[in-house]
Order: sequence, then structure tokens, then C-alpha cells
Amino acid sequence: MSFIDDILAEKDFEKIRKETETNYREYLNPFALRMFKNGVISIYPFNNPKIIRIMPSLVITEDEVDFVIEAFDKSPKEIRDQESERKSKVKTI
Repeated sequence: MSFIDDILAEKDFEKIRKETETNYREYLNPFALRMFKNGVISIYPFNNPKIIRIMPSLVITEDEVDFVIEAFDKSPKEIRDQESERKSKVKTI
């Protein structure tokens, strides 16, 4: 079974998520990485981090659309919170 087959079959998704985050962190921009942590696979095409590509399956339910929209909405907030926390730790050291 391939990596994608495992993801699609939702086998050991947390394990796959951790392995992907560890092995491909340098290739993901912060937004794509945060979307992945929130359960949505996204990429930035053509080496342009200003564009995000989300590739849903051909048939997608309304609940799945809501899930992606929620992840899309909360990911930037989580990035800002993480950056604020990181900056506050730097100032206190």
C-alpha cells in the first residue's frame, strides 16, 4: 500500500501525519503545515507560497466542506498564536 493509500484509508493517520511533518517540514510553508496538522492536505504550487491548492475528492460532502473551511479559518490564527508565543519566549530569555 502506498503512502496516499494509507492516508485515504485513514490507517494510522496520526503516525503518517507525524512522519510527514518530520520528513517534509522544510518543503511546507507554515500555512500548508498547519492545514496538514488540522487534517487537510494542501500544497503551494509552482513554488509560490502565496497560492494554496486544496485537492478534495471528486465527491465531497457538505460536512467535509465545513471541515476544510474550519481548518482554513483556524490555521492562520494558530500560526499567529504560535508566533506570538515564540516571540514572548525569546523576550523573556
